[in-house]
Amino acid sequence: MLIATNNVYNSLGAQQLERLSLDELDELEDEEDEKVILEYRKKRIAEMKAEAAKARFGEVREISAEDYVEHVKRAGEGVWVILHLFKQG
Repeated sequence: MLIATNNVYNSLGAQQLERLSLDELDELEDEEDEKVILEYRKKRIAEMKAEAAKARFGEVREISAEDYVEHVKRAGEGVWVILHLFKQG
């Protein structure tokens, strides 16, 4: 709100603002508020898209019993490993 008011003040100047009625000032402020909200919305959407792009599954692969230690036990901190154990045949 303060940013929007400063933007209006800077763009019109003090003398022009003094000539406007309360309704005109209110409308001008609403327009500036809307611009700030749209700018914030675009920024948040970009942040959310970037976060969603990172939050994807890594990969799915078949490993043998010998590979278990390397791929599961040493996966690293913060890495989730999901196992599907099965017996062929």
